[in-house]
Amino acid sequence: MQTIGKLTIDETSLALTEADCTLYIGRLNLDFECSQGCGSLANLPFGDAVEFSSLLGANIEIPDCQSVEYENPVFKPCFNLEGDYYSLTSLRVAPLQLDPRHHTVLINSRFRCRRRNSHAGHQEVSRDVSVSLRAHCQRIPVDATYMLMQQQTLPIRFANRYLPLLGIARLPDKPTSHAIINLFGQPDDQGGGNHPQFGDIPSWIRYTLPNCFLRFQIESDTITHVTVMPKSETLPGVG
Repeated sequence: MQTIGKLTIDETSLALTEADCTLYIGRLNLDFECSQGCGSLANLPFGDAVEFSSLLGANIEIPDCQSVEYENPVFKPCFNLEGDYYSLTSLRVAPLQLDPRHHTVLINSRFRCRRRNSHAGHQEVSRDVSVSLRAHCQRIPVDATYMLMQQQTLPIRFANRYLPLLGIARLPDKPTSHAIINLFGQPDDQGGGNHPQFGDIPSWIRYTLPNCFLRFQIESDTITHVTVMPKSETLPGVG
């Protein structure tokens, strides 16, 4: 089997045989296969990037991933290999190289990560990892199916890039709750405020659309995030 790169964990090197990457809401996600199984390096932060062409020469230097303020906790960079999940504590990605002829990106990255090991009395296990490989760009397309599968909360600046994939009309620039109600009508549900279990929850309104639920988060009458959820999902009704 052809080798397309190398993954090194501490002193152990593993041959990589397959790799694909997806760019979504400014996050690069890398899925790979190696001699030890399947793994991923997810949520590599590349700002507002939504097209691979904008990643040419882009790089990342984060000495302390834990001190970074993320727009959403699920956006934190993470690594997993065969079901072992790690949080990144530092991250470096060398300037990316793109090959438009073969739709691939060359990635060289070093990072330190830690895993909470339930079999060792919740002792944290740290690893030094490096990865160097050539990955296929977006073999899994970012389409309506992908968006519903991810169920991620989108910062509102990405809304008009992705919501039309679901057949949803474009939103006004810097939308307010009043503008959203003018566009979609009165919401089917709303919530927010202080919750005894989850603390202070930002105000939100939710709509039931033909193919999904759409929930808008509100801060001072300004829409800050939008969450897309499939119709089959059972909503917890928190708030």
